[in-house]
Amino acid sequence: MKSKANKNLILFAIFALMIVLGACNGAGTIQIIEDGKTEYTLVYPYTSNLTSDIENKEICEKAAEKIKTVTGATVKVVSEKDSKAADEDAKEIVIGNTSKFPFAKTELNALSDTGYMIKTEGNRIFVTGNNKATGQAGVDFIIDFFFNAETKVMSIPTGYVTVSHIPVSDVPAEIITEPSFTYGPTVFAVGDEYQIIYHTNTKGIAWAEIDGKKYYDEYGGFIRSESLNHKITIPMEILDSAKKYSIHFAPVYERKPYSPEKGTEIKRIYDFRPVDTSDGVQIYSVADSHSNTVNCSKTAKYYGDKLDLLVLCGDINSESTSLEKLYDISVIAFKITEGKIPVVYARGNHEIRGQVSELIGDYVGTNNGDLFYTFRLGSLWGVVLDCGEDKADDHKEYGGMVAFDNFRKAQTEFLKEIVANADSEYNAEGVEQRIAICHIPFPAKENYAPAPDIYHEWTALLSKMNIDMMLSGHHHKTEICESKSISENQNFPVIIGSSSNRKINDSEKDNEFIATAVEYLDDKVTVSFTNINHGVESSKTWDLK
Repeated sequence: MKSKANKNLILFAIFALMIVLGACNGAGTIQIIEDGKTEYTLVYPYTSNLTSDIENKEICEKAAEKIKTVTGATVKVVSEKDSKAADEDAKEIVIGNTSKFPFAKTELNALSDTGYMIKTEGNRIFVTGNNKATGQAGVDFIIDFFFNAETKVMSIPTGYVTVSHIPVSDVPAEIITEPSFTYGPTVFAVGDEYQIIYHTNTKGIAWAEIDGKKYYDEYGGFIRSESLNHKITIPMEILDSAKKYSIHFAPVYERKPYSPEKGTEIKRIYDFRPVDTSDGVQIYSVADSHSNTVNCSKTAKYYGDKLDLLVLCGDINSESTSLEKLYDISVIAFKITEGKIPVVYARGNHEIRGQVSELIGDYVGTNNGDLFYTFRLGSLWGVVLDCGEDKADDHKEYGGMVAFDNFRKAQTEFLKEIVANADSEYNAEGVEQRIAICHIPFPAKENYAPAPDIYHEWTALLSKMNIDMMLSGHHHKTEICESKSISENQNFPVIIGSSSNRKINDSEKDNEFIATAVEYLDDKVTVSFTNINHGVESSKTWDLK
C-alpha cells in the first residue's frame, strides 16, 4: 500500500512542480519559468529497488515532458544520488520520501492520507503528500495562487509553506491507511488514578470506555488528534470496580473549524485485575533492559498469571534517540502485563539521553508531568523517585542540557510533604506494605557525587516512612544491601536487581537476563533474583516490621 502511495506521491508532486519551477529572483520570491527557461533540477527518490527506481524515473520524465509542452521550459530529471544535497544554494525540487533530505520524510510521515504540503527552504522546493488525490489538490492550489495567465510567469514566495486537506471521499479507498493499534495498552498507576497509554499507526482521537462511560485523551477541553501516542486518565476506583475496559480509536483526516472529518472507529476489550492483597502481593521489578524487549519480557513472566504489579525500574530503553526507543517501554510492559494489571515506572538515566528524551512524559505515567509521585494499590503504598543523571549537571557529556540540581531539591520538598501528611500516605488506614522505587540506589551516597547531601536527606526521610525496601537497578548486578549496610541513616534494605548479557554456558552467550521478584506473604517478604528460565539465582526472606 505504501509503495503505491509513494508512486502516486511522485506523480502529484511533479505535476505541482510545473508551477513552482524557477530561480531565486531577489529577496522574497522564487521565480518560476521565465522566457521558457529554468535552472532547476527535478529530484526523485532513490531506493534499493530497481523496479521502483525505474517507475519513479518514468513518472518524473513524463511530468517533465508536460512541463515542456505547457511552458517551453526544459527540466532536468535526476535521482537523489546525483543531486547536490551538500550545496545549500542548489536549485532543486525535492519530491517525496528522499533519504538525503530528512525534512521530506519527516513531513511526509506527519501528513494524513488527505493532506499535502508545499514548502520552500532557501532555493529548494519540497513537495510532499501521500497519494494522487492529494497531489491533484496541490496542483490546483498552486495554479490558482501562483500562475499569472497574462505574463506566463510562475513564481512562489520564499519561505512559503502551506498544508491543506481534501475530503476523504476524494481519496481512493485502497490508499487510505487502515487504522490499527500498534503498542499497548499499558495501565500505569500514579497517585489514585490509572493512566492508560497506547499507540496507533495513524493520528486521530482516542478514548477508553468503562461501563458505557467514555474517558478521552484530552487536554484543556480538546480531544487530542495530532499524535500517534494516546494517554487516558481514569480514577482507580472506577477501573478497579469494573475489572474491564475497552480502548477506542478513530482516525481524523482533517480537523476542520466545522464538521471535522473522521474515519471508522476501532476498539479492543481487556480484562483488568486490580491488586488484591488478601492472599499476598507478587511484584516483579525490571531494570536495565536497555531495549532487550524479548529476554526482559520472558524473565518477567516468573509469576505468570499471579503477577499483581510490574515495576519498570529505569533504563528500559538504551537511549531516547527516537520515538521507537520510547515505544520500547510500552512493548515490554504490554508483553508482560497484556494490559491486565498495573504498571509503575521510574525513569533511568539512559532514558534522559537523546533527541526525544524530553517527550518521555507522554509515554509513561506521570504526576502532572512530574516523574516522582506516590501510589496506592490495595494495601500496598509506594513512592517513586528520580535521581536524574548520575553525574553533575555541568559534566561535559550533557553539554549544558540538564538541570537536575533543582529537580532533586523539588523532590526533597516532596518527601517532606509526604512525611508531614503521613496519615494520608504511608500510615493511611489499610496500608500494610511500603516500598520505594528509584533507578539509582542513592543511599550509597559516596558513589554519587552529584548530590551526596540531598541523597543523604532522601535516605533519612524514607527511613521515617518505615518502608520495607527500595527497588533499584543501575549497577547491572543483583544485590540485597541490608539496613545500615551502605548508610548509617538507612533503616531499610536496598534491592539492586538487574543483570543482563550473562553466559548460560560456553555455547550460549548474551541471552540471559535477571531481574527481581518480590512476594509479600504471611507477614514476611521474599526477594528473589530470577533468570530467563524462571530459575531462582538467589533469594532472601525476612519478617516485616
